[in-house]
Amino acid sequence: MAIIDILTVDSQIALATKTGVERLNRQTDEQEFRKIIEWISPSDHAAQHCDFLARREQGTGKWLLESEKFKNWRDTPGSHLYCPGIPGSGKTILTSIVIDSLLSRFKNDATVGIAYVYCNFRRKQEQGAKELLSAMLRQLVQGMSSIPDPIVQVYKQSSAKSVQPELSEISRLFHSTILLYSRTFFLVDALDECEGSGQIRNTFIAELKKIQTSAMTNLYLTSRFIPEIEREFKDCHFIEIRANEEDLQCYLAGHMGQLPSFVGRNPSLQDEIKKAILQTTQGMWVSHIC
Repeated sequence: MAIIDILTVDSQIALATKTGVERLNRQTDEQEFRKIIEWISPSDHAAQHCDFLARREQGTGKWLLESEKFKNWRDTPGSHLYCPGIPGSGKTILTSIVIDSLLSRFKNDATVGIAYVYCNFRRKQEQGAKELLSAMLRQLVQGMSSIPDPIVQVYKQSSAKSVQPELSEISRLFHSTILLYSRTFFLVDALDECEGSGQIRNTFIAELKKIQTSAMTNLYLTSRFIPEIEREFKDCHFIEIRANEEDLQCYLAGHMGQLPSFVGRNPSLQDEIKKAILQTTQGMWVSHIC
């Protein structure tokens, strides 16, 4: 075999070996990435978000997204928005609409971090202050190309000792990760459903207040009208969540087809049904979509 042919074969072998090693390293890195993400938090609120968003009737929520207060909150770094409402007013569905609008708006901007949690009194074990903060930290890290060194260091130390980090450590990592983004958005739905006993809610509120001090962080909160929560966020911009008539019209128009066929053949009867429902709700969403 000619020397040039031998060199060519050697080059091909070297290239194939390098490619194989790089692929193996990449797979190893991806596995390690997933392991650290799960270590940060096993709770992935994305599934809840998709479920809530799927309940949205197309076209609803525009009144909030197009309001001047919301636009000013979205476009002003460091702005905070508190959105209370009565039970059944549609706060959670609107939160999912807000999250979706932010994810769509900043999908091509890796310098903007977005994290959210949906509180639910039925999931007490998943929503201590540390668990909620960890869930948001997970989302911030998932949006990065690599895991920040401080998180990797704590992960290795914790794994070696078979212990989980305390809230103070998670808080430190959370706030150091915020600094790696040019802007961050944090959204907390149903803060009132974060357990009030045992100071859990107060501890989480204290962490949210720390977030408020970051000049480039935007905070969005929903809750029932709870005086304790209102006092803590009295300096935030305020939008009351109520069932919007335009939203209800969209929902009812999209569900008329589910009524008996004789209703579908009678536009006047449909109008009467819509009018009766609109008068009955008085600021509340239809219960099974809230």
